[in-house]
Amino acid sequence: MQSVSFVRELTAQAKRYAASQPSDQIHEVRVQLKQLNQRLSRMMDFSASLKDPGPALREIDELEQQRKVLSTRLPVWKENRIE
Repeated sequence: MQSVSFVRELTAQAKRYAASQPSDQIHEVRVQLKQLNQRLSRMMDFSASLKDPGPALREIDELEQQRKVLSTRLPVWKENRIE
């Protein structure tokens, strides 16, 4: 059997760890969104100069779908974050 102070400290550390996880995910999603937005911007500029922009536009569509998925995750993680 463990002492009460040990269990309290272990519980406190577990809560701190759990609270840090969504924050890490939020940061990672923000970084990914920033990278996607930069890539989308470059692809749009690039596709404007092409004679046949079809393939580039399909790539832009795929990137936009990824951006939408990440954008929907961010508010959910923020809302469920343990403080």
